[in-house]
Amino acid sequence: MKLVSLNIQINAWLDCSHPFISLHNKNDGDLMAYFNSEKINSLIDDGEITVEDFQSNSMDSQIETITTLLSIKQQDAIFRRLQDTRFTFKLREKSTKTHPKSNVQSIKNNKSSEDILFPFLGLSTA
Repeated sequence: MKLVSLNIQINAWLDCSHPFISLHNKNDGDLMAYFNSEKINSLIDDGEITVEDFQSNSMDSQIETITTLLSIKQQDAIFRRLQDTRFTFKLREKSTKTHPKSNVQSIKNNKSSEDILFPFLGLSTA
């Protein structure tokens, strides 16, 4: 027997002038992820999600949709962090006037991310 407890609520407004999707913790209402109209259009165009994904009453379908959305949000956060790190490294590389081989330095970005990701697991992108 497979028992699944779904504590995440999908709030999807797709058929309006400014569509959005948000995922919330059912227990306390905390926002876990948010997708604006530009991101939604991109995801639909790329085939990542469909409108039918949000119309199904099947528990398995809902779990798959939530998993897909959280995975996409995590991928976006990782990509942005890599881009920020690469940009910071290039700036540091140009400002250092040492020998190129001794120019490799570890740079920590103290700026926290704006994303809300997996707060129920205690993970963050910072």
